[in-house]
Amino acid sequence: MNLNSITADQVRRNRPDLAAQLEAEARAAVAGPVATNAAKDERSRIAAIDGVALPGYEDLIAEAKADGHSSASDVALQIARVERSRFSGLAKQDLDPEGVVSGRSGQANAPLEDRAKAEWNRNPTLRAEFRESFDAYVSLLRAEERGAVSVLRATS
Repeated sequence: MNLNSITADQVRRNRPDLAAQLEAEARAAVAGPVATNAAKDERSRIAAIDGVALPGYEDLIAEAKADGHSSASDVALQIARVERSRFSGLAKQDLDPEGVVSGRSGQANAPLEDRAKAEWNRNPTLRAEFRESFDAYVSLLRAEERGAVSVLRATS
């Protein structure tokens, strides 16, 4: 038998055990680096998505990580679109000359919660911005009143 003329088919027919061993060794040699690179790529993709994450977008971030194909730029674009529409909605609200949203300061002598409730009931964009959490909205107003936070307001 001439070893230089042996074909893969001959080995499979005459020595299936040897053919199986050679195929398994070839698969292992290729699969190891491929699997390692795939794992590194996936870790990098997830880290990049975490890098563009913003508070309030946890569901979007979790979906993007789980789907296996969304990139950080896809996620950032989705977040930017939502934020742009949110800001556009705020910019369209009636503003007083000082740039303060009407209703937040319109009843200056009323208790904070009453002023907040009036604005909350009047403004669907505000409710959407705070994801229907009146408590979160009131917490922001309290922090703003204490001077703990500054809120940038759209100006006309």
